[in-house]
Amino acid sequence: EEESTFYLIVRFVSNLLIDQVYLLTLAILMLWSITYISWMEFVLLVLVCFLCICPKAKEASYSVAYPLVGYGTILVTIQYIYGLNLTKDELGGRKTSVFLEIMTK
Repeated sequence: EEESTFYLIVRFVSNLLIDQVYLLTLAILMLWSITYISWMEFVLLVLVCFLCICPKAKEASYSVAYPLVGYGTILVTIQYIYGLNLTKDELGGRKTSVFLEIMTK
């Protein structure tokens, strides 16, 4: 009987987390957009704030999930490349792009 009670508790907690995972996701996205300050992250923060005030936040979060994952992947890739601190010789001596200037502001 103790195992069945433990099983019921674990099942209840896991179902609760699965049902409320979108709230945790929104909180993590807000934290990420505040931690990494740039204009590209500001777009993410505005999107998360919009999702929080949306009347059907759960459905809206699910509908925006795939584009948001793509956007996050692009941001992480750009920040990784920018974080390499390459010299002008390694970059081929080109002018810095407007895109990189936006990322650093």
